[in-house]
Amino acid sequence: MRPPVTALALLPALAGGLFFSPVRAGEEPALEEFQLDALRVARDPDGHTNLRAGPGVDHKIIGKVKSGAVIAIEDAAGKGWAKRAGDGGEQEGYLHTSRLEKLTSWRETAAQPAPDGKSAEVAAGEFRATVAANTFSASRHTIAKQDDQVETIDGRIPWGVDGGMPSQSLTLRVTLAGKSVAIPAAATSDLYQPNLETLLLLRPKKENDPVVLVMSNGDGAGFYTVAWSFSGGAYTGRAILPAP
Repeated sequence: MRPPVTALALLPALAGGLFFSPVRAGEEPALEEFQLDALRVARDPDGHTNLRAGPGVDHKIIGKVKSGAVIAIEDAAGKGWAKRAGDGGEQEGYLHTSRLEKLTSWRETAAQPAPDGKSAEVAAGEFRATVAANTFSASRHTIAKQDDQVETIDGRIPWGVDGGMPSQSLTLRVTLAGKSVAIPAAATSDLYQPNLETLLLLRPKKENDPVVLVMSNGDGAGFYTVAWSFSGGAYTGRAILPAP
C-alpha cells in the first residue's frame, strides 16, 4: 500500500502518465501547473520561518523551516497563510505566504540520462547532481506485508509502488564546486521506481541559490513527485506530492 494520499486542494486531477517531460530549448516549462502551485521555497532573512499550529500569529509556533527549504503546500488557508503538507513525513503546519517563494519564474535545466539508462545527471554552474537507479533486492531489506501487499520497507512506507514489490531504488549524489554535499539517508531511502528522464534542476531567475531538484517517479497508482532543496552548499529538505 502506498502512503495515504492527502487531498491537495491545489492539485487538479491527472489523466495519467508522467507528471512532466524533459525540457528542451524553446519549449514551455517542463513542470505542470499543479506542481508549480504546490511547491514553494521558504525565504526569510532570519534564516528560518516559523511553522505554526494554525493560520495566524496567535497560534503556537510548532517548528521552524530553514530558509531555502522546499515545501509542498496542501491548501491556502486565506489571509496570507498556507498549510504545509506532510505526505512525505514532513511536519505539518502553517506558514505565512510572504515567506514562501513560488517556482513559477525559476529557470529549468533538464538532466542528461546516461547511455546505459542507469543514471541521469544535471548541472548548473558549480552545482551537479546525479540520480542513479539501482536494482532492488528484497532479501537485503525488512519487508512488512499485509494480505500479500507490501506495507513497509525497513520500517518506512514506500513511495512509487501501490502494494507491490519495487524493482528499483534510487540514490542521489550532489557536488558543489567538486565537493560532495551530505544528504541524509531519509531523503531517499523510501523512494522507489525512479523515472530518470524527468529529473529537473530549478534555480531562481537572478540567482544560483537555493537550488531545487524535482523528479516524478513510480508506476501506475504509485506515481509521485519528489523535490529536494539545497542552499548555502547544504541539503535543506524535501517535499513530496502524491498523485491525486
